[in-house]
Amino acid sequence: MSYREFEQDLIALYRAEYMGEAMFSLLASLSFNARQKKCWQVLAMLERQTKCQYLDYLERQQLNDQLSSGRWWFSRTSARLTGLFFGLVFALLPWATAMRGLLSGTDDLIAVFERMHLHCGPDEKAYFMTVVAHEQAIAEFARAELDGASSSSLVPVMNLLQRR
Repeated sequence: MSYREFEQDLIALYRAEYMGEAMFSLLASLSFNARQKKCWQVLAMLERQTKCQYLDYLERQQLNDQLSSGRWWFSRTSARLTGLFFGLVFALLPWATAMRGLLSGTDDLIAVFERMHLHCGPDEKAYFMTVVAHEQAIAEFARAELDGASSSSLVPVMNLLQRR
């Protein structure tokens, strides 16, 4: 896969998974509401799973040498710190406001992941479709929460977790 924003998109995906895992894990540990705690835990599991799959993808594509470069190390560290910051902010927000923020945050990432899917080779299509589905599941979760469908909001996320 090669296109103008390729490396930038690789780093965006890398950052997104590290940031999301740190944010959702912190939110789960800070939440006093049992249901919300479970939601944050499940979202953290999805981020962790996607991060591990992405690291495997980088290795399969022989891109893992780039991981040792300073730029990637900085991206990982700054992403974790950013995730912790947003986790603290989200912990202070009312649930509906946090869901709107989560939904807003998925829009840009979906565009990046769809671009990666568009430019990838045939052997990578299935992988990048799961990356897009991952972000869409988070958006669907947030939408369902905002629509009051909390009893089924985690279904798209759980489906992805069980599929892999």
